[in-house]
Amino acid sequence: MIYSARDNEFYIKNLQDFVPSKIFDSHVHLYNSRHMSDHDLPEIKTPMNVDIEYFKEMMRKFLPDREIQANCFPFPRKSLDIDLANKYIAEEVEKKPGFFHQMLISPDISAREIRTMVEIYGFRGLKCYHLFSNHQPTQNSPIQEFLTEEQVEFANTKKMTITLHIVKPRSLSDPENLEVINRYAKDYPNAIIILAHAARGFNSWNTINGIDSLKRYENIFFDTSAVTESGAFQAIINKFGHQRLLYGSDFPVSHIRGKCISLADQFVWLTDENFQNFSKRNNAHHFNELTPTLVGYESILALKEAAVLMDLSIKDIEDVFFNNAKNIEAFQ
Repeated sequence: MIYSARDNEFYIKNLQDFVPSKIFDSHVHLYNSRHMSDHDLPEIKTPMNVDIEYFKEMMRKFLPDREIQANCFPFPRKSLDIDLANKYIAEEVEKKPGFFHQMLISPDISAREIRTMVEIYGFRGLKCYHLFSNHQPTQNSPIQEFLTEEQVEFANTKKMTITLHIVKPRSLSDPENLEVINRYAKDYPNAIIILAHAARGFNSWNTINGIDSLKRYENIFFDTSAVTESGAFQAIINKFGHQRLLYGSDFPVSHIRGKCISLADQFVWLTDENFQNFSKRNNAHHFNELTPTLVGYESILALKEAAVLMDLSIKDIEDVFFNNAKNIEAFQ
């Protein structure tokens, strides 16, 4: 992954004075490509082994002179050997203060199997993902088909976190998604449900339109990862308060160049590659002077916009970047 002088200039000019000195990154992927067949990875230019040392090295450039802790889990891929990936994560965080780990689960992993892994490897939470659902296409999968009630019930007994990336076209505005989240949160109050990507608020209106139907249970949180428009953040702060918003980078997705933008009632990823392809196809030479920065910077910029518009204090911003996560027992 290439970090340019222009990236550094953008950070200094726009973000340096906004980002606090202490960071808890609630959404970090670590992995070894050998655990995936045919190197089944998205278009992210990383080495074969994306471990904690590599993460630290990249973050020293990305957020220089900051103290960083993190919640880590594997990169979900259909071809992934989940067992090997989970053991890899556990070995990575072992004896590394400030680093915590979630166990990647598929819906066919029983509570008994999770208990065994937790006892051996000390996982503090669970990470589910729609790719492991039997529902086709998985992007339309109901939550309960990739995060079972049995799994949530176990997390409840151990006060574990659950990072939940909801899907379906309407995301948080989908009635079934809302029903399941509300039910899980109510019935299992000790399970901390972290709705990833601002409740999949890549199109802000899905979060804005759905959040009033989400009950204000104490165990519902949201992370900021890879969301590059501020509307979803503002809706969360308005309904739940800034104390429920957790900073997350989505590393290494954070280091893709581009951003995600709303398009009608959907969203599209505008990356450096498809940006350049569009420029060439349309002979739009004036685009050549435009250089996208990193998704992670775009996301922090969106968070800054929300903080300004919602009149957050310096202390509030410190809470989002660090204190809110550290107030969760599993991250202590």
